[in-house]
Amino acid sequence: MVLFPAAVVPSPATRGTASGKLQLLNYLTSPDIVVWSAVLASCAIPWLFEAAELYIKDSAGEIRPAYADSATYSDGSFGCDLPIERMKQLFDVGLFIVSQVNPVGYTDIKLRKHVACTHDPLAKLLLFMQAQATCYLQSLWATGWLQWIPALSILVPMCIQENEGDITLLAPVTFSDLTKLLSTMEAHQLNAMRDRGERAVGKGSTLIPFGVR
Repeated sequence: MVLFPAAVVPSPATRGTASGKLQLLNYLTSPDIVVWSAVLASCAIPWLFEAAELYIKDSAGEIRPAYADSATYSDGSFGCDLPIERMKQLFDVGLFIVSQVNPVGYTDIKLRKHVACTHDPLAKLLLFMQAQATCYLQSLWATGWLQWIPALSILVPMCIQENEGDITLLAPVTFSDLTKLLSTMEAHQLNAMRDRGERAVGKGSTLIPFGVR
């Protein structure tokens, strides 16, 4: 079974009129949503791409806007990159295998793995400071004050969300890779990244038997 979950949130321009907050779009929660419109909204990174409107196909086969108020939606993974609880409810999932490519999540997980493997005192200090900062931001976020500041309403959830699954796959990433995040890469660059990803999957797949016992 192939699942296509797309997480979207109302854009700042329509946040006051659009119903709900984050929406997880898939064949169970929104079976009438047109896939290409969900893809556009899920790829609409705030500040980089324009928010997109969601479309549905009605019983007559006509494609029309999903909401009469023309609400627009953007990428919701900044605040909920891994909608673990929602996926558990929908599909009764017991084991999450995550391929993490979010730069913030990647850095956090690499630091945790480094501490676990080397017991580096400096890395432990950085991890402690990060945990304290996260706890402080979570408390501030719970007050609701930060949600009215557009930049913080995106950055804070990205920093305090959960980034790991039961098994988390990480492909090697270099600083040069990060500089190409918003560029159109050549075919050989994409192939090189794909090969690194495949090797990471091969390495991580050995952990699956231990996770399902």
